[in-house]
This record gives sequence, structure tokens and C-alpha cells, in this order.
Amino acid sequence: MHILISLLLFASSPSTAAEPLQGIATTNAGTIRHWKKLPVELCSASNLPNHIQTELQNAISTWNSAFAQPVFSLKCKTNTTDFQKDKPEEHTIFWVTGRFGSTGDPLAIARTLSTFDEDSGELFDADILLNSESFDWSQLRIDPQSVLIHELGHMLGLQHLPISSHSVMHQYPYQSGIIRRKLSHYELEAINRKYFGSNKSIPAHIDAYFRKDFVRAIQLLKNSTNRDAESYYMQGRIELITNKTSHAIDSFKKGIKLDGSNPLIQYALSEAYSKARQLQLAKSTLKGLLKQFPNYYEGHADLGVIQLEEGNTSDAIASLKRAVEINPVHYPACILLFKLTRQQNYKACYVRFAPKDRSLSEADTSGT
Repeated sequence: MHILISLLLFASSPSTAAEPLQGIATTNAGTIRHWKKLPVELCSASNLPNHIQTELQNAISTWNSAFAQPVFSLKCKTNTTDFQKDKPEEHTIFWVTGRFGSTGDPLAIARTLSTFDEDSGELFDADILLNSESFDWSQLRIDPQSVLIHELGHMLGLQHLPISSHSVMHQYPYQSGIIRRKLSHYELEAINRKYFGSNKSIPAHIDAYFRKDFVRAIQLLKNSTNRDAESYYMQGRIELITNKTSHAIDSFKKGIKLDGSNPLIQYALSEAYSKARQLQLAKSTLKGLLKQFPNYYEGHADLGVIQLEEGNTSDAIASLKRAVEINPVHYPACILLFKLTRQQNYKACYVRFAPKDRSLSEADTSGT
């Protein structure tokens, strides 16, 4: 028996582990990670704020109401608030006030830690860590229920699905106020197939994406009938992955024609324009996005970078400041703001939140 610990981050790079099967994580031996029985019995840490406890119960209800029987139950409160002293039999939601970064990216809003048998894939333990060390949740636009629904998906072995603008398993910029509380076909079919005997597979284009068969994924999307904005977003995202930037631009534009109120498609189009160095189009797209969604912090940050390239320093400072106001841990904006203003609060932001392997010389802090 080989026991491994897996870290599933709210914000992370694509996994380098073995590819998922039907959208569920596998061990390095290729075995699907799974719980021996459902429901997974959860505990909450004793310091979990009351409003987060309520959101947790609502998140559990979202999952339980979607299936033939409950997949989660909330059974207890733990005696410890320290995730490093957790008991294996207690699958706990922790409100973490210190050492969150010891398990990975310190700027992830949340993280799920899983322990499983490498050979059989059986899950022994899983805990959700909510990052209150880096984030003051009371001051941000984060929807806790959306974050918890996402992390509970990781508890069940589901993977990030960044090509979807609807899936609860997308890595959303939740600080911008994004809310996703409805399970998509991916989550429903993956769990029904694994735990409830369904013969229905996850959508074929999503399965192809997880298998990194991007050509097939794009072809399946192109051949689908009654195409909607989501299918064009998915196609565009995969085209960006495969460096088909001009094709991605066309796909995102088609998606926006069908749904002009989806901020993720608009932002993706601006990314594609920037990648193609069509900066004026990227700029106009970002301005349109921010007119509809003024709290989309990534849009403000990207607009500030373009304005800086244009030599429009005052507008760049204003855009970057807005990004940091919405997301105070956005250290790339902090470093640019410190370079431009020499204000010490932006240096403090960079020093606190930038990865430790990045040199302070990037911020040109000498002599300050």
C-alpha cells in the first residue's frame, strides 16, 4: 500500500499528474481516486465563522440535491483549528489563519488536501483549507458558497476545467464577484458515472480535453449542433492552448455575439488580442468588459499594462490601483505601482505576496 498526499489548488497550473479518467483524478498508477462509500462525512473547524458555516451547508445542499443520495454530510466540529494537527478520520473545512503557504501557493483562496492509496485509489482523508491568512473575506467580493462548491468537487476527485465558463470547477477570479453555484454536465455525469452506476459519460469534448487530445476536442465542438456561447468559449480556450490565436479570436467573437453578458468570454477575447499584439483591440475589449463588470480586477490590471505600454502613465496608475483595490494580493499590479509611484504600501504588498523566488530587484527597490 502506497499512500500519497495530493494538493488541489483553487488557483494553480494544470496538473502534471496522470490524466483523469472520465474527469476524475487518478493516481500515478492510473487508478481513479474514490471514496469507499458515500456520503463523505465532513467536520468544520471550531473557528469557522458562522456565515461561512451557513455557506458550507448551502454548498453541501447543492451537491446533495443533484444526486440520488447524499454525497456529503456535515457531522461534527473539530477540537483543533490547526490543519496540521488534523485527524485522518475527520474530513475538515478549516479557516486557516497561519501557515497556509506551507502547502503551496499562499495566494490561493482555498486548497483541498487529499490522502489516498496509490494502488487502489481509495481516498482516506481530505480537508479544505480556506485562506483567511492572505485574504480578509469580509472586505472582498468573494462568494464563499461558490468557492466551497468548487472545493467540495475536489474532495470528490474532480479536476479543474478552465475551458468552461459555466462549470463550478473553473478557476474563477472570485475576488471580482463571480458566482457559480450550479453544477454543470461535467460534474453531474462524472459523479453519477463513478458512484451511482450511470452509463452516461462526461461530454466527449471535455473528455478529449482532459486526455490532451486537443485536435479531437476542437473537432467535436465544431461538429456539435445548436452551438451556444459556451461551446465557442471552450473552442477558443483550446485554440489558445494550441497557439491558434487567430482562430481563438474568431471563436470568442462568435461566443460574444450569442452572449454579450459573459465576462469570461470578453476577457478571453482581450487575452487573445493581446497575445496577437493587437493592443488597441485588446484595450477596447477590456473597456467594454469593465463597463459591464467594473469589478473584474484582471481586466483593470491588463488595461493598466496596455496603458503603460502606450506611455499613458496616469491612466495606467489609475487602472492598476483599481485592480489592487479589488484584489489586494495582486502583486504584479503592486510591483508596477511601486515602480510608478514609489509608494511604500505597494512595496509592502509586493514583499508580502510575491513568490519568494522572485527578486526584489524586479521592483527596483534599491535606495528606498
